[in-house]
Amino acid sequence: MVGTQTLPDDATAFFDQGKAYFDKGDYEQAVAEFDRAIQLKSDFAEAHSYRGRSLNGKGDNEGALAACSTAIRLKPNLAEAYYCRGNAYRDEEDYEKAIAEYDKAIQLKPDDAWSHLNRGMAYSIMGDLDIAIAEFDKAIELKPDFAGAYLERGIARRQAGDYEKAIADYGKAIELQSDMTEAYFDRGNAYFAQGNYDKSIADFSMAIKLQPNDPTAYYARGLNYGQKGDWDLAIADFDKAIQLKPDYAAAYYYRGNTYFSKGDYSRAVADYDQAIQLKPDDAEAHLYRGYAHAARGDRASAIADLGKCIELTSNPDQRKLAEQALRELGADVPLPLQ
Repeated sequence: MVGTQTLPDDATAFFDQGKAYFDKGDYEQAVAEFDRAIQLKSDFAEAHSYRGRSLNGKGDNEGALAACSTAIRLKPNLAEAYYCRGNAYRDEEDYEKAIAEYDKAIQLKPDDAWSHLNRGMAYSIMGDLDIAIAEFDKAIELKPDFAGAYLERGIARRQAGDYEKAIADYGKAIELQSDMTEAYFDRGNAYFAQGNYDKSIADFSMAIKLQPNDPTAYYARGLNYGQKGDWDLAIADFDKAIQLKPDYAAAYYYRGNTYFSKGDYSRAVADYDQAIQLKPDDAEAHLYRGYAHAARGDRASAIADLGKCIELTSNPDQRKLAEQALRELGADVPLPLQ
């Protein structure tokens, strides 16, 4: 009898330990603790729900859905279990189902900022930016120090082309969480879109300081240096991006463009070769390799690449550029496909 009376307390102790591991991001150990809690108290709905959230954290969305569905069967009004299922569906890219789960979570717990945030993220991915921004507004209203909500609202505003408001949101996110790499990165993208390359470089430099092994930050900073005409700095950043990610087709392509701008056509061709090997259907890479071949005096190779660009492209501007280059080379221009 004494042992039976202590079981719930023991289960609660394992549950609390599991939550502590969950909060630290140690999802493997969290699952193990929730398993122990459930072994002692099989109808412990909250333990099933947190087990699902931990499985979701590990990337096991099928397991997360099963665990959270068990929690809902045991306790139909458990908002966090619907939230968990929403996250799993979102990660499975089933955004309509995710939104339905967040709807239920918010119906049960209207003041849950996290559910509003994640519902907003689902709407944002689906392209419903006005609804997404309204959700992020609500999350911030409920939790004014919610750095993640400012970040996501900034992303939605940048996608909507409202760069000034996006930059303000990224700034607030950084004010609240100074090591938020994504906020620096996305603000750098917003500054780049505005043509403010110095501020963009500063943000990508900070992102690199926080995550020195992220190839995309070097790549993005390289694009900025290229826009400023700082060719050697651009090449150094593309070099680093390629070192970190050897199959980075875009980095080869833009390093090729940079060498082309410097007049180093042989190196430009070598980089375009790599870009095309990694992405054979890249019409723009064929176009610029054609330009580089022409600049080197290799007429036959230039004609072949320009023709390939015309074959691949669905962009009328690219086609016109390739046709013009072919005419300048005295070559026949392929007729448009009927």
